[in-house]
Amino acid sequence: MGFALVLGPPSARADVQTSARLAAGTALPLRTPVGFAFDGALRADVLFGPSRHDAWRVGPGIDVVTAGLASLEPAAGLVLLAPVVADESSLWLTLSAGHAFAEASRRGPFARLAASWGFRPYNYFSVYGFALGAYFSIRHSLGGEPAWEVAAGVEIDLVFLVYIPVVALGTALGASDPR
Repeated sequence: MGFALVLGPPSARADVQTSARLAAGTALPLRTPVGFAFDGALRADVLFGPSRHDAWRVGPGIDVVTAGLASLEPAAGLVLLAPVVADESSLWLTLSAGHAFAEASRRGPFARLAASWGFRPYNYFSVYGFALGAYFSIRHSLGGEPAWEVAAGVEIDLVFLVYIPVVALGTALGASDPR
C-alpha cells in the first residue's frame, strides 16, 4: 500500500487529433415557400482522447457555413466523436451556436446540430487525422424569423482537396519527391 502511494496514480494522457474539412450539400428550409439551396461549410475541430483508433474523443469545433452563397454564418461549439465499429469509421456530432450575417429573414443568432458519419481514422504518426464522410444537420434560427432548416451533403478533408493536389502538381512539374 505504501509503495502505491509513493508512485501515485497513473497519469491520464489525452492525445490530440485535428481535422479541417470542406462540406458541400443542399439545404431545405422548413417553411413556405419551400426551396432547396446550396449548403457549403468550412469545418475544423481539435479532439482529445486516448491514443488509439477505437476511442471516444471530445473537443471544440468551429465552422463557417453559407446558404445559397448569400450568407456568412460563423459558429463554434462542441464535437463528440464516437467509434462506430472496430474499423476506422466514426460518427461525430457537433452542437454549435453562432450568428448569421444575411438577409433580414436569416440574420441573427442560431443553433445547429450536425451528425457526420464516415472514414475518420486515428493517425498514429501525426496530430492531423483526416476525415471523409456524409453529414446531416438541423439549424434553428433564433433571431429574425424563427425558422428551422435541414441540410445534408458530404465532407471532404482539406488534405484531399489542397495538400495532395499541390504535392502531386509539384512532383509532376519536376520538383523533388516530397518525402
